[in-house]
Amino acid sequence: ELEFLALDDLPANAVFLIEWPERASRELGRPDLSLQLSLDGVARQLNISAMSGLGSAVLRRF
Repeated sequence: ELEFLALDDLPANAVFLIEWPERASRELGRPDLSLQLSLDGVARQLNISAMSGLGSAVLRRF
């Protein structure tokens, strides 16, 4: 079902976000980053957690 995303055509260093990844966890594998977006009054808060060594490396760049 994920063929329409053409994930195999992305460059090796591409970053892409998938909402509800647990619905395709078998096809996608373990994520490198976890993002949580929440409301804090009128503002929004983004929490990013590394889930792998690659995810840690990406976070260090920001």
